[in-house]
Formats: sequence, C-alpha cells, structure tokens
Amino acid sequence: MVRPFLAPAIAIGSAALTACGQSAVFLVPESADVDQGAAILLAAVPGTALDAMPMPWPAEQLTHFFARTAWTQENRDTLPHEETREAAAGWPAERPGITMLGIELDRESHTVDANTFRAFLRRAVDDEVREELGALPQSGNVTYVQTGTAIALVRVLGEGPEPVSIATSETGLPGEIHALMDPTKLTPGSILAVELDGRIPTNGPLVRDRAIELGRAEDPDEDERANRGPEGRKPRAEEEEGGVLIATNATTGESVRAVANESGTAIVPIAHAGRWRLEFHTVNRAGAGAGAQFFVHTTTMTFDVREEKDQ
Repeated sequence: MVRPFLAPAIAIGSAALTACGQSAVFLVPESADVDQGAAILLAAVPGTALDAMPMPWPAEQLTHFFARTAWTQENRDTLPHEETREAAAGWPAERPGITMLGIELDRESHTVDANTFRAFLRRAVDDEVREELGALPQSGNVTYVQTGTAIALVRVLGEGPEPVSIATSETGLPGEIHALMDPTKLTPGSILAVELDGRIPTNGPLVRDRAIELGRAEDPDEDERANRGPEGRKPRAEEEEGGVLIATNATTGESVRAVANESGTAIVPIAHAGRWRLEFHTVNRAGAGAGAQFFVHTTTMTFDVREEKDQ
C-alpha cells in the first residue's frame, strides 16, 4: 500500500504557530510499507494543514536522527536530504518488520501575538497547566523557544515471519509519546493506548526554578541529555504523569483530543483507516535570562492504520 507524502501549508518557525494556533513537525514516510532493500523516503511536515507541500528537509536543524529495528539501532547527528529531492531524506530498509525512525529538532526562538498563543494553550494543554502558567497579556506579543521530536513507524516487507514489533519500545527522547500497543497492527474500530512523558531538557536559565511541565515539577539543574545512557536513553525518575494527546487522521480529517489520566495514559479511538498523526505539547514558563517568556516542546508520531483486509 503506497501512501504519498502528506503536505504542510507552513514552515517551521513562528509562522507555524501564527497560522494555525499550534506548532508541530511530523516525520512522514512516503509509503507505510517498503520492500526490504529499498529506501524509506521521509519528509518533514510542519503544522496541521493536510493539503500543502512538504518543507525542505531540515538537515541543519536536526540534532539527532535514529533508525531502530528489532535487531539494531543506528544514531546520527543529522540526515542529509536526497541528492535530487530537497524535501526528502532516505534511509535503507534493511530488516523486515517495523522500523522506527526519529528526529530531534534544535531550539528556535519565535514571537506570536498573545491571542494566537492563548488559542494554542486551549488546544494543547489542560486547564490545570494553563492555570499554573499564569495569565497572558490581553494584547501584544508572546515570545517562546521551541524544540521538537518526531517519530515515524514504517513496515518493511521481507520474506518469512515478521520479528517482534519494536513499535512499543521507548525512545528516551524528550516529551515522549510511548505507544502501549503496535499502532500499525490496529484495525478500524479499535483503540490506541499511549503513555505521555512530558519531561524535557532543562538547560541553564531556560526553565524557572520550578518548571511547569504538564502539572509536575522538575529539577532545572538536571541536564537529561547529558545523562543519557549508552543507547541514548534518558534516565527514568519518579514523576506525575499527564498531558493532552491530539490525534488526527490525515486521510479522513477527523481529530481526537484525549486528556491523559493520572498515570499518564491517553486513549484514542481509531475509527477509520488512514494515516494518523499524534501530537503532544509541553509548555513551561521560561527562566530569567532565557530571552523568551515560554518554552514549548512538541512531540509527534506518524503511522498508518490499514483496512482490516490489508493486515
């Protein structure tokens, strides 16, 4: 089953938040199913528009790329675009089964009007977080610093049985969306359970002494990226979970906003087949000297749900 690149109407940066009230970058495969030995082609899709063109591949903005199979994980500082396609990057489909691909995007500073940021908060975080973040100005602009991570799941088709799926494995990336079941195995009418982990790197003065991350406090002196283990994973710690997951079927246009329970689990009804895009935002008040009022981290995941006959 070949699914063409879905396209964004806007580019990374302040325009993304200004245009549609939220900012997200999705890692979108050209096809959900790729033959073993072929190339997995990826595009970066910013924003939530479903009918525009992919942005130029953000090789210089990447701080980390990884590709994980049931056997291996490869990590790179970046991934260049294809020689003849500035909007796409390629990765070899070497092993059968699910390949998980992920990117981390470097931080950028932006300015938007206060009403746009207020609308973003109403969509992206829950009432408790909005209250803890405090009041926004009635007019004027809001400044924020943004980072992002994006995950895509692709099925590589090969001979013999598929190995155990790694779609449910944790990545250790900031603000993780951790699927508790393989979403590529779901059929229309089922549900998807995911666990949200809103911890983000807390480098220097960017985050206040008491970081507000979806209702929990965190030590601002701890640099989680520096403390990751040999496989790039950040250490787990006791924490209060929570958050809002926005799930959009880019094929049908339907969208679901799921608020996580106290254990951090969000439940999404998968009504129809198609390309699903998940997004999860954490928002903090920035610390003194950060040069911005807020810190926004956005995590996304892209996968395809097939018609039952395609399983």
